[in-house]
Amino acid sequence: RVADRGAPNRRIRLSPACCPQVARMAPLMETLGPIAGGCFFTAAAMYPVDVVRALRMASAGGSMDSTLVLLRRFVAVHGVVGLARQGVLPEVVRATWMRCVQFFCMPLFHLKFTGRPVSQGSSASKCGAGVLATVPAVLTITPLENAKIALQLDEARKFENSMVKVLRQLGARSWAAPLIGWQGVQLRQAAWFAPYICALGPLERTCREALGSAPGADMFGKVMGGFAAGTLGAALNTPFDVVRTNLQKEGISRISSGMANREIYSMAFGIGEYMRIGKRIIGQNGFGAMYRGFAFKAVHLGGSGACLAYFIPLFQQAMGVKNVGIA
Repeated sequence: RVADRGAPNRRIRLSPACCPQVARMAPLMETLGPIAGGCFFTAAAMYPVDVVRALRMASAGGSMDSTLVLLRRFVAVHGVVGLARQGVLPEVVRATWMRCVQFFCMPLFHLKFTGRPVSQGSSASKCGAGVLATVPAVLTITPLENAKIALQLDEARKFENSMVKVLRQLGARSWAAPLIGWQGVQLRQAAWFAPYICALGPLERTCREALGSAPGADMFGKVMGGFAAGTLGAALNTPFDVVRTNLQKEGISRISSGMANREIYSMAFGIGEYMRIGKRIIGQNGFGAMYRGFAFKAVHLGGSGACLAYFIPLFQQAMGVKNVGIA
């Protein structure tokens, strides 16, 4: 009904009974708080491992230095504190935002295209919704991926650990320069999130059953299941991430020395440029180089998977949210 023109303004509340879309969206909106809290703590806790992962993967296209040599070189430039500080802002912002978008959009896409909640979905429907959920996340985080890589590999300290300086230099060259490596980020993220979200529930249940009635079986079941699901995703996405890391490393270095717009577009969106980097890595150091840094990648994504499986339900319980609905 339309209110009288002379009546004072009143807040209009939409009833779920008269608006089914509101009824479906309301539980999903409540999940944002627990998801954001869990994702933030996960990103901050796992950052030092991500630094070592980046150093290892970035070396796949050149010298095959040991992890100890790479760490000594990094510490000599940035100090030990650099493991927790160098590039931490873009990584924490990137990882928190990316996972919030993915964990929020996945149930939404699943409900939209199947008409069923995630708990009633099949492995195929969960996997498909997981892949779709990575698309908006990747489009928005790729500039932060470039900023993080530039700061983590900044041996000359020309960016002074400033995300803004990196993005300003890239943006001044072309609107597409901050999106260099987008295709690699998309492939990498789809190859991790979809298997993780698909395997998380079954692995958690298997771990809980194996622990039986032992004290803390529910908590340890979530942590162990999350670690296993995260490690599974890492095994699938590591080659994509190795190529993506080296593509962005090369793109950032070539931007400063000058690069035509056509080359920038190719490095941002072209699958040919992505394949060229992959072939070069295999040609120089063999196929094993595609799994360069896998041990640290497994710890990073396995640990992230465990933290997400533990922290999101923890925040969910603390905030009184019934079910995040991701497993």
